[in-house]
Amino acid sequence: MKATFKGIYRNYKNKFKDEYFVRRDGYKHPQEIRNFPPGNMSLSDWHEFCDHVTSEKHLKRSRANKANRGKQVYTSNHGSKSYAQSRHEEWNDGKGAYPDLVEQFKTKHIYKKGDKKGQWKNKAAESQYNRMLEIRKGQQGQEEQLTDKEIVAQVLGTKRGFNPGWGRVLAGSSSSSSSVRSNPAPAPQMTQS
Repeated sequence: MKATFKGIYRNYKNKFKDEYFVRRDGYKHPQEIRNFPPGNMSLSDWHEFCDHVTSEKHLKRSRANKANRGKQVYTSNHGSKSYAQSRHEEWNDGKGAYPDLVEQFKTKHIYKKGDKKGQWKNKAAESQYNRMLEIRKGQQGQEEQLTDKEIVAQVLGTKRGFNPGWGRVLAGSSSSSSSVRSNPAPAPQMTQS
């Protein structure tokens, strides 16, 4: 719940900055906009806000965030819910097995409703999915086969402490020691009598 409120507050701040500062050319003319606070905001609070968003620290962070967003090849549609959380919920929904990682990647990158339902959000994600299917198909009939986790890691790559499509790697655990097919069931809930 705390994360939800943090997200709502962050969105509010972003909309506020966009509407009352960015769209009014606050970065181009910061001194001119300082004397015109929005709505019921006091002039001193508005000055504090203007000083914050034009500070070198804030501008440096904004540039870094913009550059990082530009590096994203594609976005997914699972929001703030991690792949691991989605997998756990699917297990708890009574399916009794973790979802196929390759198919889970697909469900996180296609439209879920509307006119585009079932279509890919972008070509890059579709291409990655097709590469996963090719690897899977290419190893049919072979004695040693890659696990779903290994296929996803091969296509999407891995980062220190994180496996795309799988989630965080816990400290002290080897990323290659467990596989999708060997995950134990979650421990049963203890009840008090």
